[in-house]
Amino acid sequence: MILGGLLLLLSSVGHTQDFLTSAEKVFFDESQIKRRFGVEIEFTGLKDYQIERIIESIFHGQVIERLEHGEVKFESPYGEIKLKIESSAWRIALTDPKQYQKQWAIDLRSAPREIVLPPLTYENIELFEALGKALRELGAIGTTASNAVSTQVNVEMPTLINNPDALKNLINLLRIYSRPEHVLQMQEKLKIPKIRQEYLYELQPGFLKKLQDPMYQPTLREFYDDYLYRQSLEFLGVRNAWTLPIEKARELLLDQAEVVVPQIVKMVRLRISSLLLEAIPDDPLSFAIRIQKWARPAPIVEFREFNNDFDFIKDIRRALGIVHSAETLGNYDHDTMLEKITGIDRRDIKKIRDVKSKKKIIHYALYDPKEKYLSTENEPDGIIWIQVHPKYTGHRPLIIAGESVVYHRRHIHKSTLLGKYNPGLENALIQQAMENKIFEMKIIQYFLAGAMPESVALVDLIGTNPVTPHSCDQLHKPIDYVALLEALKARFPEGWVMKGAWDFSTEKSFITDTDLDPIRMQNADLREFEEFKIKIETDMKGEDPEAIIDALKKHKDYKIWKIKGMLAQPEHIFFQKKIKIIKEFRVEVQGGMVLANGSTIERYQYLRSNRSKKRSTKPDQKLIQNVESFVQSLIDKLPEALRFFPYGFDIALLENGSLQVIESNPGGNSSFLEENPGSLKTLDDYLAHYPLLIKYGFIKLLSPKGQMLWLRKMFEELGMNTTRDYQGMEFRSDDIIDAEYPHIPNIPNIPEIMKDCEKLLL
Repeated sequence: MILGGLLLLLSSVGHTQDFLTSAEKVFFDESQIKRRFGVEIEFTGLKDYQIERIIESIFHGQVIERLEHGEVKFESPYGEIKLKIESSAWRIALTDPKQYQKQWAIDLRSAPREIVLPPLTYENIELFEALGKALRELGAIGTTASNAVSTQVNVEMPTLINNPDALKNLINLLRIYSRPEHVLQMQEKLKIPKIRQEYLYELQPGFLKKLQDPMYQPTLREFYDDYLYRQSLEFLGVRNAWTLPIEKARELLLDQAEVVVPQIVKMVRLRISSLLLEAIPDDPLSFAIRIQKWARPAPIVEFREFNNDFDFIKDIRRALGIVHSAETLGNYDHDTMLEKITGIDRRDIKKIRDVKSKKKIIHYALYDPKEKYLSTENEPDGIIWIQVHPKYTGHRPLIIAGESVVYHRRHIHKSTLLGKYNPGLENALIQQAMENKIFEMKIIQYFLAGAMPESVALVDLIGTNPVTPHSCDQLHKPIDYVALLEALKARFPEGWVMKGAWDFSTEKSFITDTDLDPIRMQNADLREFEEFKIKIETDMKGEDPEAIIDALKKHKDYKIWKIKGMLAQPEHIFFQKKIKIIKEFRVEVQGGMVLANGSTIERYQYLRSNRSKKRSTKPDQKLIQNVESFVQSLIDKLPEALRFFPYGFDIALLENGSLQVIESNPGGNSSFLEENPGSLKTLDDYLAHYPLLIKYGFIKLLSPKGQMLWLRKMFEELGMNTTRDYQGMEFRSDDIIDAEYPHIPNIPNIPEIMKDCEKLLL
């Protein structure tokens, strides 16, 4: 599954591990499509006539005026467009006319140019795509270490006049934009060159302290005074700027030779002065700001931090998303919010963000980090281990930025995290359906006839009634054990193995013809086992379900409990011919190819090594090669819908020397890949090359709708019934919803999540 390059315009998917990209991909949504914004684009490297032709071509602009200081005005169907020379000469025009002429001559040749676009909406986004492409192709130069230009996005805001909600939203916007953790994340993301940083001031410490106080709820007049008067005095070094009576503060600033402090009014990372000027236009400071042209009244906030890389769409989405997030969530902490939505622990979110390499391979352990956080050290460069809840999934996935490859243990975790590349999620819906081992068995028998021991579903053998030694249930006609055992003996005279459709971690605890004893089943008292089960599940809360099953197996009554549970749901049972196995192998398959290179191991080798300290015997390499060739021949026979996702084939070597499939374990949940160091290294080598396999088409995938169409066809062909065989699951046109794997508890939607987050901040 590849997500890189997709325009996530209206998608519910799209989280990343930093503040800016969450704004772009989470909080920019369809509610912002019609919101107006303006864009100012600075660059160098082009002649004025080249820029004029671009404006004429893309925006159908016509020149209507050429002003003395070099500005050109265009009339267009979208409104007035300006081409400006970013000259510094005008500031000395009155004080030093001679120097002004010299500076103007220099600026005319080499000063950056700026295209100022009229208010538009995201419905016009194709214009920005065309503009960026045209500027790049002609050789325009954006932000570099020696070129202090930027892209500025002005988002239209509601007026502050008689509008307390708008004021509250503006204050929250400043809060989230100046939160130290968010500032650090933006710095890491943008990497603003030093040459630009002198134009991007932070808010003053005294104002920041007041702003981050959740009890700070000023009136419009109080906020204007705090932001413009007191903050300006603080910048000028007035120590009692925040304790002076406001009348004195106003008087003191207005008595300054330079009333306007550009570092407060204009040269901040997020400029709000136009909005304040519009709200209180008659204040003497507003008048001074307008006269000196540091700002003009307008219902906008200006994002001034973005480097110009000519990807204007990205910056527009970021600006709109940030504003929308403040209006939706108020004063929030990004990592707290992201943890609650995705289910990824904030420590792991930071861990992923701190890895500087753009190429990241992410593995995860199935262990609830809230129960126990598993720290990992000395990870190989670019290899990251995190942990996720084994049962609950996120509301939306964390999307890992950069050239990220996430290896999924379970298809269900596509709702928890995603990379740009997601091996393990190939045709994930088909994988999900094949976790029903009856469907898996029928698929293997259909496409790979003879590869698996003869198998039959119980419902296909004797019907769907519960199997009990005696029954008072009048809704079902009871089937006694004698009838069942006779039917099985007739079908499998050499013995059988009973398996469940949803079994996992069976290991060597197979239920065979020697285990199904009617008298023992009838007389069994499972109260002691149930108490043991409660204790194990309590003690191991949050751990991998396979580990919990392994612990339960240690009880003497585990098999009886298991058999009773299985026979109570006969529609979820199948039987397989008992075979005489010499050895069993786990063969890992990725992307349509046996992984090989040391990844194939004896299935129960770990049991022997646990029991003995003797050196294990060296594996028979020729035998392993034969086993791998056998599996590859099977994979090659599969249709494309089944060929490319991971498998952990369990292959038995029989007494007669032949090979048989025990099960294919579809999906990325083979724990041997992690537990065997050789297998893990081989897997990581494969994952490092996965982007190339996708790029050159070696892995072919179906769309979600294509997968569901294929499944419905096979269900009909193989006699599968979704109501009977997939209880608790909803089959949609492009998805499968499984009630067994719910979202993180008690988190219905983002606004309600953030009520909790704001409480934490308070």
